[in-house]
Amino acid sequence: MGAGIRGFPRDRNAAESSPWHALPVLAVILGALALYFWPLILRGEHAVPFHFEPTAVTGMATEGAPRTIHERFPDHDDSPVLVAYPNAALAGAALRRGELPLWNPYAGCGSAAMAGGQVFPFSPFLWPFYAFPGPAVYTLCLALQVLWLALGAWVWLGRLAPSPWPRLAGALVCAFNPWTAKLFIFSSMGAACWLGWILWGWDQALDARRGGWWIPALMIALSALCGHPEVAILMAAASACYAAASWISAGKGRLPAAGFLASCGATVLLSAALSAVQWMPVLWGLPESASYKFQGEAANLTPGHYLLTDVFNPRSPVFVNPPWWGLLFLGLVAILRNRRLWPVAALLAVSVQLCFWTLSFGPLVGLQTLGGFLPGIYARGALWVSLGATAAAGVALLWDGGGERWLPARVLVVGLLAFAGLSWADYQQGSMIHLLIRRDLMAYYGAVSALLVGTAVLRPGFPRRWALAAVLTALVASPMVDGGFRYPYFNATRPERAATPAVGALRLTEVDPHGRMAGVLGASSSRPCLSPNLATLWGLRDARVLDVLQNRRLWRLQDALGADRKRLLRTFVAFPGAPDRAWEVMGVGRLAVPDGSMRGGVRWESLPGSRPRAFVAHEVTPAADEDASQAAVKARMDGASDEAVVLEGWTGARSLGAPSGRDSVSWEEDAPARVRMRVDSADGGVLVLLDTFAEGWRAEVDGIPARIYPADLAFRGVVLEPGRHEVTFRYGPRSLPLGLGLSGIGLVVAAWGALRRRPGVAP
Repeated sequence: MGAGIRGFPRDRNAAESSPWHALPVLAVILGALALYFWPLILRGEHAVPFHFEPTAVTGMATEGAPRTIHERFPDHDDSPVLVAYPNAALAGAALRRGELPLWNPYAGCGSAAMAGGQVFPFSPFLWPFYAFPGPAVYTLCLALQVLWLALGAWVWLGRLAPSPWPRLAGALVCAFNPWTAKLFIFSSMGAACWLGWILWGWDQALDARRGGWWIPALMIALSALCGHPEVAILMAAASACYAAASWISAGKGRLPAAGFLASCGATVLLSAALSAVQWMPVLWGLPESASYKFQGEAANLTPGHYLLTDVFNPRSPVFVNPPWWGLLFLGLVAILRNRRLWPVAALLAVSVQLCFWTLSFGPLVGLQTLGGFLPGIYARGALWVSLGATAAAGVALLWDGGGERWLPARVLVVGLLAFAGLSWADYQQGSMIHLLIRRDLMAYYGAVSALLVGTAVLRPGFPRRWALAAVLTALVASPMVDGGFRYPYFNATRPERAATPAVGALRLTEVDPHGRMAGVLGASSSRPCLSPNLATLWGLRDARVLDVLQNRRLWRLQDALGADRKRLLRTFVAFPGAPDRAWEVMGVGRLAVPDGSMRGGVRWESLPGSRPRAFVAHEVTPAADEDASQAAVKARMDGASDEAVVLEGWTGARSLGAPSGRDSVSWEEDAPARVRMRVDSADGGVLVLLDTFAEGWRAEVDGIPARIYPADLAFRGVVLEPGRHEVTFRYGPRSLPLGLGLSGIGLVVAAWGALRRRPGVAP
């Protein structure tokens, strides 16, 4: 780097390398760790309560804890505790059995686990949890993700900011910001925390002396294996813009255009191959999936992107407070002065454009979001990494003043005035100036801003160094200050508790281990709803779907059973307003009903008329296709047809034997991806299993392959001859061996690329 980049200067004084000068850096890091993770480190509490659902469902008093973490949907139960934690627990249980988590029997009468893209058995961050399951270990894994994000930013900024202070500032902004403070419990953090490493990989690949196009490919693949597919795609897209800007700014030393494009294409193909084991099941399952994201860009445009006014709202994960504005203005000055820093500006520009829909226009919105599938809120990681790099450039300029002692102070004041002016302009458009209702924040940020401007006019040395350390510490703590110094996710509801009162009450009843049960969404509903409940954590079956990708047949079953689906379909299957007969069709044996107490007590009501999870039917209503099946189920619920089971694709007789009362089904095995039972039917019939029908399931009757018919629209049916039979269902989608094969090929190619660059190995 020679003398360094102007705006990102190398320390001129050799004494700066003394270990004693690292003390301020160490103090800031320790302060950040203490602020964000002190409940875990000092008190042993964890960030994953056993339940975050409404009291009416869980039976747990929620005094002192938030009822929901969604500020936009305060009445919508979409807690990540019941989305991310059970998925990880399912994956860990499968891996400890020596299997991959292919199927989730506790979700929506069964759903493909990996095909949803929300189960990550290959995520290195979750390996400790897979080996030692428990909320405390899971929380530790979440903390490791945040620290890995900081380390990646530190490594990447080392190429641009050799001196420790700019690198430290950038890493702190990337890892400790409102997005991290509010949403680090979401599994989407897993993909975003690799962005710094992806950018570092691109720098390595663009350096002609190092080469190695396999490095960014490997980092992109690890991002895809660790987080939401949407996040991984947006992180890869943002990093590609950075790589293109880096190539353009390289000047005479850059690769020819053909070589650059070919190498980028090879990187994309290699990253896709390496992560095929994760995305192949998702892609394979899309034709039979339904999601609110498939309802078009109009349904996801505003909720899926931030408004510009969110930048001024302390409750928002994209809030940029006044002192950061000053540092960002300083960083932009440094970037404009130096051509080699323009890639940071490109990364910032594309991140802002991805996050804020008001900056998108016309045709770009549909293309950018893939029709609504990629909401801009998933680009928060790219936004904060680019803001961190820009802030690092500002700290560098503040460090030496760029040769002009008063320049940093003037730019800082301009940044503060810009924040005030834009806030006032936003107020004129009808928005609230959020800081005006928080006098404590106004005082806090006023003091930090004054200290920041004062730091700029101090002479280089210990006073400036320690003043800057105080400013950075205050800014790292600012997300905690916005929340009133209260970290909402750490469990304050007796983490040692083995179960909630509702689970305890259920265990006192006679629960069929092969049955199914349901909860109540709330006492305000006119009829009970099949809703998220306790089952996913405690091994009891329910109708929870832990993903945005649902089996389309379950979605259509809602309409067929008479459910009121006015709200957009989200991450669970609910049946509000459905008649009581719906529970019989679904095989629901018990309902959790709130007892009306303020402490959230729940009583379990038995539904004796419900069908068992597996039974033999003798009357069949044929249906030609999925539409006909839905119409037939709806007609039966309306009383316009008989009680015959709807069998899609069946062309045989409508009567298969006669019910004699001697049919019996005994369970031999009930594993997630394998179900085996013995069936005794004197006259034959249709074995109906109230688990979701999906491609990838195979059936055998006495060892002979048998066809699985969609039964009652969403379930499985197998036709049996008279007599005793052993029926086995196995789940093995073709996407799995294909994904494993492609990932294996990618690993071989990446290993070859790494070995050929080692010293002493001929290229």
